[in-house]
Amino acid sequence: MMAKGKLRPTLAYNWSKLTNILYTREFARQLEGSGVDVNVAHPGAVDTPMVRALFDYPAVRNYCP
Repeated sequence: MMAKGKLRPTLAYNWSKLTNILYTREFARQLEGSGVDVNVAHPGAVDTPMVRALFDYPAVRNYCP
């Protein structure tokens, strides 16, 4: 997709985070009443090359030195 110019990295990242949340919600629904707790968390902004490349915005720069 990247070679064809159709990849939007930020959108792909956002979709992957949404997928994590939806999967966790479904897993929690399936385990409801079993006594098992299901959680999902986002680690927040982490200073990685991907974050620096994809999120070069002033609002994010404050969180990723």
